[in-house]
Amino acid sequence: MASLGESEVIIQSRICGRMGVAWVGQDAAVFPRLRIALSVALHEVKEGIPGAPTVTAFELRDLAGELRLSQDADAVGNVVWQGQRRHVRSNDYGGHTQLTLTCDLDAVRIERIEQRRAGAPLRLWLALWPTLVANGAFLDADVRPIAVDVPRDVWLAFLEGACGLSYEVFDLALPQLLEPQLGDATSYLQTARRRVDAGDYESAVATCRKAVEAIRLLLPKVEEGDPLAAFLAQRTPDRHAEHYTAILSRLKQVTAKSVHASAQGTAFSRTEALFILGMTVVLVSFVASLLAGGERTASDVDGG
Repeated sequence: MASLGESEVIIQSRICGRMGVAWVGQDAAVFPRLRIALSVALHEVKEGIPGAPTVTAFELRDLAGELRLSQDADAVGNVVWQGQRRHVRSNDYGGHTQLTLTCDLDAVRIERIEQRRAGAPLRLWLALWPTLVANGAFLDADVRPIAVDVPRDVWLAFLEGACGLSYEVFDLALPQLLEPQLGDATSYLQTARRRVDAGDYESAVATCRKAVEAIRLLLPKVEEGDPLAAFLAQRTPDRHAEHYTAILSRLKQVTAKSVHASAQGTAFSRTEALFILGMTVVLVSFVASLLAGGERTASDVDGG
């Protein structure tokens, strides 16, 4: 059967069926939950090697499992059979039954997966522990871990749709980021996030530079000098503005390096790209707050 990965069901050293992953994607949940469509086929064994036991009239009563990053270790989370139990019975006509499994994820687990994936196609391992019963007795059954090769576009679609995915990027976002005039900047940030997920780190950093430039275009024009520096000097205490300007100047410089990074052999890593993206988000949030507030806060208090 067509699948992303499959394995045999073994009962008493005899192959009595197959389990295969037909599809994976985002489940309808308010948090990241991976939905796994599992195809199950159980068949009876009545003939074979003389003296070998027959395996007939059995059924799948329950199924538990674990999602992993390697065959025998690096567990990601427990796998649960969702919905009403439809007992899968053995048959001789090769029929398949599709079950729905889910694995609850969170920001930390997704980040661990992404660190392992590093922009490449994803391989997960699905360990399954079935409960098979025949004539009221439990059978000694085994399913070897299934190597699930998730297509790159399928996994990126999951990341795109998983609620709460952008934890490390957008948890500092303010209501002002939703304003229409900030649309270009936020659009660049979303594009940069997708490019990090795709493993295109240089392009992600270059897009962060575009977000910085987009926010600068919203600032009041000045006759000479840097409009961002002038804006910060007007909206923050003098002793702070100089430091903020230096930080943002460095951010501009490092994002500028993305244009020639690959050619110079200085390609950005995932960790660097996430750091730069996070810093850019903080910048957009910071400037948006100052644009909305319009006061010098601390300098008004100390007179300086």
